[in-house]
Amino acid sequence: MRSFVTADGKASYRMPNLLYSFSNWFYPGFICIGASLLLWVQKRDLRPAGYALLLPLLLYSVLLAGIPYQNMRY
Repeated sequence: MRSFVTADGKASYRMPNLLYSFSNWFYPGFICIGASLLLWVQKRDLRPAGYALLLPLLLYSVLLAGIPYQNMRY
């Protein structure tokens, strides 16, 4: 269990923030949509430009791991 003490008080969470911040990537609704979109993705589509689109998502997840809150709105 992880706990943080902030000006708002003490908060305790079951998961570490790093795991929680990546849980949006495994949300059932997103997985269903993503799996259906993978049918149209070809290997040539995964160029450096495609990876550059994933970089902001990765950085956003790491940013959320650094804040002391676990909120589904983020």
